[in-house]
Amino acid sequence: MTTLQLVTQNALGKVVKGFCSITLIAGLSACAYIGKSTPPNNADSTASVPYTLSLEPLNKGNFPGLHSMIYVDAGDYIVLMAGRLNGLHGFPSQDQAYSNPSFPKDKKNQTAFLIEKATGSVIAEASVANLPSLIQQQLTATNTQFTVQGNILYIVGGYGYAQDTDSMRTLNQVTAINVDDLVDAIKHNKLDTDFSKASVSVGTHPSLAITGGELEQAASLGNSGRGFLLIFGHQFDGVFSIGGGSFYQQYSESVRKFAFNFGASAAQQGKDYGKIDVELIWQNPAISRTRPAQETEEYHRRDLTIRPTLTPQGEPQITAFGGVFKPGQMAGYLNPINIVADDPSNQSGLPQTVSLNVDKSTEQLMGQYEAGSISLYSEKNSTFYHTIFGGISQFYWKDGALHHDKPDFTRQSGRDGLPFINTVSTLKFTEAGSGQYLHKDQVFPPADAGLTCNGKAANYLGAETVFVHANEFASADNSLVFNNEAILLDEITKPTVVGYLIGGIASTAAYPSGKTCASPTYYKVTLTPNQTTNSVKLSLPSIEH
Repeated sequence: MTTLQLVTQNALGKVVKGFCSITLIAGLSACAYIGKSTPPNNADSTASVPYTLSLEPLNKGNFPGLHSMIYVDAGDYIVLMAGRLNGLHGFPSQDQAYSNPSFPKDKKNQTAFLIEKATGSVIAEASVANLPSLIQQQLTATNTQFTVQGNILYIVGGYGYAQDTDSMRTLNQVTAINVDDLVDAIKHNKLDTDFSKASVSVGTHPSLAITGGELEQAASLGNSGRGFLLIFGHQFDGVFSIGGGSFYQQYSESVRKFAFNFGASAAQQGKDYGKIDVELIWQNPAISRTRPAQETEEYHRRDLTIRPTLTPQGEPQITAFGGVFKPGQMAGYLNPINIVADDPSNQSGLPQTVSLNVDKSTEQLMGQYEAGSISLYSEKNSTFYHTIFGGISQFYWKDGALHHDKPDFTRQSGRDGLPFINTVSTLKFTEAGSGQYLHKDQVFPPADAGLTCNGKAANYLGAETVFVHANEFASADNSLVFNNEAILLDEITKPTVVGYLIGGIASTAAYPSGKTCASPTYYKVTLTPNQTTNSVKLSLPSIEH
């Protein structure tokens, strides 16, 4: 047993200290460092990145390749559902959109997997094909939004095949599932109508039709928060093609707040699932036909990382990191957006509203697309860290400098200006300012990982990879995390397993021309505190290449 500071939240969500005893597990054995770092005797808690991260591959050959999926932390287990079994979607011309679809129907994931968290082993799986079609369509969609509140998994939207048809659209529904019942049903291969009648409820609302955004609990912004926030993303209906004309697309450019209330049961409705009554409480910015487009273009974001975070002073917020695409451009966003509660204590008694603050003081130069990432906070140094593993990026590191490729869609080049990268970087936020730091000589996946796509080395990973906390950092009332997300760095005193990186889109090149796949990798992540990562601060290049 190790004596640690107990960290809780006051009414405003700020960090408050006490003391407790808790057991930490040291998991450094057999780990391979993903890069070089300065020796421990050079440790400096105020350094750019005052910790190192090492990865150990688990379950090689056992985990199914998957990305853009739903994942549920269920204690000793992880549930994986929905998402895609192949790599990056295709880019067919308009005349090939139906004969050679960008999202082949046979590559949607129709299986729920139960993974043993500590080993990465698949211990059970169950098909979703025996569930009611309305539920099936969401459990086989890609890029849904989801969160777990208490013992209930809420799934919103996603891009999938409409029930009993060959057409794809953004789903306008929320599905709520009892997590304990879900785990039990997968263990016994009983995802069927008996399960849905007892454990699943569904609701619909036009404003739920979002994919590539994020669903967060309003409580992340303060203890008084109620309801759910559906943040950014877009609605996409139809078959994707680069020629246009086969689809309808509309970006959310907003934060939408909902209340989900359980209504009539399956038996009361005479249906195979219960009912959710959906209430749209507000949308910020509000819908307007007269507002100039430039007023919301900073919110024109999708396929990005959105997480509950902390300011350097320890105040709760939600941060949207990066995102794509700027209106009319093949480009990502370089400034995060911080979402804060206008009235954290809710003293007015009115529905809690939020402000969207574009952080112009921070340049996020790498990792615009959603990627595997870890958030940490040091109260001692009033510093928040967000480490990003690989992904898809506006800029890439080469020959000791940042570079950017202008889009070029000629047959010979095929560059869209947003390449896959394999570098690791950390965004650091302090009271004195912020910056992004490249972990020198570190790559993801590790150079010796042996990851391949169709027999060819896949040296790029991270896009749509997910990070799941180790059990020591996973429970809702845990003293080592904030809002189930930010690991409290000051409380880690020795090498400690902090979580697991799972799946994602693997690529054989920065611009792969179709040579991608769903990664079957599963890595245990160990953090070593007070061991400084060898890093360099990034700055915006003056000339595009």
